[in-house]
Amino acid sequence: MLNMKKENGQSLVEFALVLPILLILVFGIIDFGMLFSAKNQLEMTSFAAARTISLGNTVPTPPPGITVIPMSVPTGYTVGQQVTVTASSTYTGITPIFKVFFGSNDVELTSNIKVVIEQLP
Repeated sequence: MLNMKKENGQSLVEFALVLPILLILVFGIIDFGMLFSAKNQLEMTSFAAARTISLGNTVPTPPPGITVIPMSVPTGYTVGQQVTVTASSTYTGITPIFKVFFGSNDVELTSNIKVVIEQLP
């Protein structure tokens, strides 16, 4: 008559084998999205600092974890000269996939913006 095999646990075993790969993939996508968001925030902070410096003002305290150099117009510069504002930060990934691409979970982010000094303090 009917020759039926028992396959009660097969789908559970397949799911258990695929689940870790699926989770690493999903959280890796989320983690890379957060990395690009952090890079975008750093770029915008760098641009805002550069604009502030170009107008002859001192940059207010940047957000925690972000370093901006220089914080004001360097001495010896005049109106019309270019100043390069460098902002840096470190992003720490939450998934182990970052070690594959970057060698560590910590990724150093930098942003360089050149701006022309419009007025001196």
